[in-house]
Amino acid sequence: MRHVSILMLGFFTCLALAAWAQNNQTDWQSLSQLQSGQKIQLIDASHQKHSGAFSSFTDQAIVLHERGGDQTIQRPNVLRVNVQGRSHRLRTVLVAAALGTGVGAGIGYGATPSGKWVFTKGDGAGLGAAVGFVGGAVVGALVPSHKTVYRSTP
Repeated sequence: MRHVSILMLGFFTCLALAAWAQNNQTDWQSLSQLQSGQKIQLIDASHQKHSGAFSSFTDQAIVLHERGGDQTIQRPNVLRVNVQGRSHRLRTVLVAAALGTGVGAGIGYGATPSGKWVFTKGDGAGLGAAVGFVGGAVVGALVPSHKTVYRSTP
């Protein structure tokens, strides 16, 4: 059963890495999907956050409207551009917790030996479900709630 747990851990790690890789936007032209007035957050080369409404972009720079007026940031100084929208963090936490509960219950049930033992298979499933719920909720809370439109290459 230990091998099954290791395989499950490896599977979910690969799944998480694949999901991260799909969101890795390194093409400057991906900014064309933004609409004028859309709320964005930009992180510049000095790791300063700029939040405002997207205005436009060219091959050399991006323009956003902040409280103080329009701000033009040159392309080499842009580390990341994120879309600020409705946060679905609670939904993400609940879905991840539910998935963790199911996976934990399955692993707990499978890992508990049958026969005369301190715990029954049901107890093992319950304990696994509780641990999976907490682990899933933590993972769900750590998943970013914004969409990255552009990320510069190092």
